[in-house]
Amino acid sequence: MSRKNIFKFILLSSLVFIINNLNGQVISGTIKNAHNLPLYLFYYYGDQKYLIDSTATDTSGNFSFDMPNIGVQYEVRLSKSSQYFYLLRDKDIRLKTVYNPHRIWNYAEDSMKILKSIENKKFYKFLNYQRNWMIGQYWLLQMLRVYPVIDPFHTTLEKEYNKRYSDLAKFMEKIKKDTKYNAHRIALAYYLPNPDWKMPDPWRDSVIVSHYFDYFDPSDPIYLHTFVLPEKMDIYLKLRTNIRDNYGQPIYDEFLFASAAIDFIKHTEKNLAVRNFCISYYLNFFKDQQLEKAFVILYDTYLKNEEGDCGTQEDEWAWARKLADKYKGIELGKPAPDFLIPSNNVFMYELDADYILLVFWATWCSHCMQEIPDIYKATLDFPDSILTTVAISLDTVPQIVDYLIENFGLNDWIHYCEYRGWNSDIVKAYNVYATPTMFLLDRERKVVAKPISYNELSKVLIKLKRGEL
Repeated sequence: MSRKNIFKFILLSSLVFIINNLNGQVISGTIKNAHNLPLYLFYYYGDQKYLIDSTATDTSGNFSFDMPNIGVQYEVRLSKSSQYFYLLRDKDIRLKTVYNPHRIWNYAEDSMKILKSIENKKFYKFLNYQRNWMIGQYWLLQMLRVYPVIDPFHTTLEKEYNKRYSDLAKFMEKIKKDTKYNAHRIALAYYLPNPDWKMPDPWRDSVIVSHYFDYFDPSDPIYLHTFVLPEKMDIYLKLRTNIRDNYGQPIYDEFLFASAAIDFIKHTEKNLAVRNFCISYYLNFFKDQQLEKAFVILYDTYLKNEEGDCGTQEDEWAWARKLADKYKGIELGKPAPDFLIPSNNVFMYELDADYILLVFWATWCSHCMQEIPDIYKATLDFPDSILTTVAISLDTVPQIVDYLIENFGLNDWIHYCEYRGWNSDIVKAYNVYATPTMFLLDRERKVVAKPISYNELSKVLIKLKRGEL
């Protein structure tokens, strides 16, 4: 979330609390063993949570919060301990639970009793089924795999394991057509098959992946306001990349990560906000995990401009573009990608000039139409042996390019065009995301400047004349 959006969120939250006080809707309850204990109320959005209120229990463990009128899911954190519980927004919520600062078990959530709130009664019914099933997945499954099959207790383990999944599956069947409750939509997001426990995990994961979106529609905006979306994204990535070779060894291929991310994002196309969040989330994940190839593949898939769009240097994706510059090796001081110039039948590196100026432009770019004549005149101050200019057009219609080259009199430049717009290989190689974009290369063909306008280029060319580059 950008600083501007965070500021809007804070203002909105302030207005919400004023409205809430007028409505008198509250979250209230009693927490056993919690005397004068600080409580903190958080709001979920995307993969972040934001503190929106705080209070404390009294000497009897009673507490209350003004009911927020934004978002879907909230977290109440008990002091600074590991104890917390989740709530879904509803009219009035009353509850009773227990405080026990255990390092492993979350007593605050596991002991929850919802006294008032249909939404949260349904939510905790699901959480109870899910908790029992997860214990089966993490404990009973491992016991089944190591406990002797010939022992009678093995049969008991298998029955209990299957029963826990069966109970959850029956619950899901009952609610799958009743999605007016947020609790049910959250629950259905976690509906997955239960492959044969005797099979290896990669095979089991492939079965789960094939049914991952049976009841889960990640484009539903509700999931942006819960912990569901980032958690489901992480799980999907893990399942899709759990691949083994013929010797049973893990296959660590960045293409698998990029492919999994792209497949997940395809299911979010109906909602732009969700789609953009998922793109940003996976890009940040690949950045943090140093999966540079996966980052570039995802970046090239979703952050290329549309035909006829001049692009921009600074927007919400500026951070990703700058990182793509690094991963693609076109930072200042790095060697620029070489390419063949068909019109001259030479590679760019073979041009005999001290400096080469690459100018990415397009006839449909209004900025280019204004600046190209001035850029052209500025380059004429240098002989070809000092500065050679290669103009790379992002156009798709040869006749228009030829007409404007002749009209502007750009005959002293070397011209290059793949007629593929933003899908051009050279555009991707140089990570061009706005026109005009320029790269000044030295004798070793390293990038020494990246001016984005005629004014910036003028300053660079002055330094070139002075021998300061």
